[in-house]
Amino acid sequence: RCMDTGEIKCPDGCKVCNGNVCTQCMEGYTKQSDGTCKSNFNCSGSDFMKISVNGEEWCVTKKNMGDSTNLPKTFSASNGKCWTTPSSSCSAGSGAGKCASYSGCGRTVCNWYAADEICAKFNAGGKTWTLPSNEVLEQFYNYSNQKGNNGLCLCGRDADGHTPRCSDESDEFNCFGAMGSYCATWGVWGSEHSSSLMGYVTNYLFVGGRWQGPAISSETYAISVRCVTKL
Repeated sequence: RCMDTGEIKCPDGCKVCNGNVCTQCMEGYTKQSDGTCKSNFNCSGSDFMKISVNGEEWCVTKKNMGDSTNLPKTFSASNGKCWTTPSSSCSAGSGAGKCASYSGCGRTVCNWYAADEICAKFNAGGKTWTLPSNEVLEQFYNYSNQKGNNGLCLCGRDADGHTPRCSDESDEFNCFGAMGSYCATWGVWGSEHSSSLMGYVTNYLFVGGRWQGPAISSETYAISVRCVTKL
């Protein structure tokens, strides 16, 4: 029941229900034998990918939000901001890049204020999308660059931890208005805050072919945005 009104809350995807049993599903959902509704959304193709997290299926945007017509960067927050990383020099498609289908050049990065709203407003498949939790982020590596064009095509960093593979080192500081003007394409925003560190946001860094993190970054850094939804 809804805690504020005491009314029964229908299961996800349900338009009309009797308790926890759905009698009519929303458009885009199919009624199941157990009284629940299953989304007809197909998490596949060039923009979406299924991953497994502790036995549960999740759908992840396969590109940064803003880098496809199907993945809009829609937000209205006055403190939200996005940038496009330089496209003149990068080594994506080689080394840890390995994703010729999605260039590491010219990717969209955003601060956390924009990232959070972008995922909240995203409604592909009529589903609820969010930034990934740490638990979901931890699985990104298993579905990343080693799968080539069938992976998440993340922007790894060289083993020295200083040179992004998605832009030349001299182009790292072209996200003007972000923390340090730094374009951190190799980071992925997460949903979890660290209250002990004054509201900084937790994200993982893909460094030297492995996950390093969680890391705590200021909300004003320019970092990659990937949205997720539970299937």
